[in-house]
Amino acid sequence: MGYGAYSTDVIVIGDGITGLSTALHLAAKGIKCILIGEGKGQGMSYRSPGLISGGQGDNFTRFEHRLGRQKAARIWKFGDRSFDHLLQYLEGEGLFVQCRRRLRMVVTPEELLEAREAVLGLNKIGVESGLIEDTNHEFFSGLRERVLAIQDDGWRGGIVNPHQLLAHLRAKIDGRTVVDRAVNMIITENGAAVRTAEGRTVKAEFVVIAMHTLIPKFVPVLEKAIVPVADQYSQFDWKAKGFWESPGIVFSAHHGYEWGGTKLSGGTVIGGGRFLRELAGIGSREATVDAKIQKYLATQVEKTFSWVANPRMTNSIAGIDIYPCDELPIIGPLFGEGRILVATGYMGNGLTQGFFAGKCITDIVAEGQCLDLPQQMSPTRLRSLSA
Repeated sequence: MGYGAYSTDVIVIGDGITGLSTALHLAAKGIKCILIGEGKGQGMSYRSPGLISGGQGDNFTRFEHRLGRQKAARIWKFGDRSFDHLLQYLEGEGLFVQCRRRLRMVVTPEELLEAREAVLGLNKIGVESGLIEDTNHEFFSGLRERVLAIQDDGWRGGIVNPHQLLAHLRAKIDGRTVVDRAVNMIITENGAAVRTAEGRTVKAEFVVIAMHTLIPKFVPVLEKAIVPVADQYSQFDWKAKGFWESPGIVFSAHHGYEWGGTKLSGGTVIGGGRFLRELAGIGSREATVDAKIQKYLATQVEKTFSWVANPRMTNSIAGIDIYPCDELPIIGPLFGEGRILVATGYMGNGLTQGFFAGKCITDIVAEGQCLDLPQQMSPTRLRSLSA
């Protein structure tokens, strides 16, 4: 594309998993769109360890206690639909994916009580989950005594190649991308106009902002709701044993302060330990690898897996994630301005829920609503913060 002004139906800002998915789903419905992305491949999607999972990162009890069972069920099943939608796409396109279990390793008595309650709640809303306390079970093969029980949320874990997926999506929407940086947005009588750093002006009826670092700038009414948080993960190589030899197992422990998954090449990726950062990483504008957290993660690996001694860390990656103030994703049209749509804040489930968010945003643009999207995720819930 040359310089000048362009018109389209939808402008999508952000070339991570959400932006690329939105452009893909819009094109599938015959809706013209232009995606504006910096093309540097430095967003969280490109730094992802490739883990995907259903449900939510936090256990079901966290949502049930805060929202009630009915609303919590919608939030949880949104995560499951996100997983199913991504899995169907990956398999249909012949892209790499390896699915295994989604496990929550219980390492404290308090967590055991929570897991028992969570399993009962999930079963009551028709979701598969069980609690394994028999340490002779195959899931305990190679685990140390630290693990008291395992909450098994079924075949809801997996691993993908994020760079393969993102490159595939880019190829699918080839010709609809402006590799540039959006610098400002103006609401017009018929929609909105976005100006880029290189002097392009793109006009459209709808604008989708899927780059979370730009949402506070372009949609300042949401600035108080969007909390940047620094996080990191490390990759360890070793020869696993038994059940844990299978790639695609996604696990968490210690109330989610530790999380990870088994890799295709053996070993594991493990993240967490944010509490070791200043203010737990909350409010950080940039993220660097913290040596204290690296050491902590290596120690937790040794405490958890019996076959691991002096684990070899191959690399560590840090990045900025978004945690909405009420810890629910923000997906949908902006209150008071339905032509501006946002999608962000997946709480560590970016690959899974970001891809599905693209489908949900497309449904809203095309049909005026998305039946798969819980009302609790709408930006409308945050309108009081703009006062």
